[in-house]
Amino acid sequence: APTPAAKTAPAAATSAAPVAPAADAPAPGSSLLASLKQQALAKLEGEEQKTSQQSDQLKRTSDALQRAFLYLNELARQLNVLKPPYEKAYSFFGVVDFDGMNWEEGRADYRVQQVSTEERFYDQVTMRYRLVAPKQFRVTRDNPAQEKLRKALFDHNVAFTADEEKNDRARVERATFTFPCEIKAGLLLVGDLASGELVLKTRNIERFGTMEFRMTPDAISSESLDELALLILGKPSRLAQLFRRIS
Repeated sequence: APTPAAKTAPAAATSAAPVAPAADAPAPGSSLLASLKQQALAKLEGEEQKTSQQSDQLKRTSDALQRAFLYLNELARQLNVLKPPYEKAYSFFGVVDFDGMNWEEGRADYRVQQVSTEERFYDQVTMRYRLVAPKQFRVTRDNPAQEKLRKALFDHNVAFTADEEKNDRARVERATFTFPCEIKAGLLLVGDLASGELVLKTRNIERFGTMEFRMTPDAISSESLDELALLILGKPSRLAQLFRRIS
């Protein structure tokens, strides 16, 4: 008997599966996608430019702070040896005059900001120092003047002791304050990246109280730092002409 023919599998389809278009291939003739792509590129370029400008500004600020620290550190080192006289007097709000003082000691310091493993930028510079004369003051005030004097001494960082006289209700009626002829002064120089400027804040320099100046990083030069040193030493200074005082 004849052998039946073997069954064969149906032929495979010859048409290939559709290939997805490339992800970055724009749809042909789409003006909307072309416009969005142009806007996205412009945004990326703007952000890159802004980052570059911020980096440049950060470096300029850091370099200026470094110049200031190196100068003030050397200034404090020399004055700690010389201990020169401070020729001006600090009037303590008409109560007493702090005079006849000499430079006692000072120190400059700095702080850095770690931006990356390889980059560090100066963030701020400080300087603190003391002027001292070998004498003490004794001032007696009744209430409420004694409360105002106590607050003034505390606010301006003057160490003191108070011998109080109280009434039968345990309320202070009079106080005698004893405090040394010593000035604790200092400054802070810090960068303001929002404005691209530096801010100088002083406390008890040249007089009791605070002052604040603003300047560009390029304004921190040998000339301006010399004027700052003259101010610290109580000598005529043109600092207000070089830096913009705001308070």
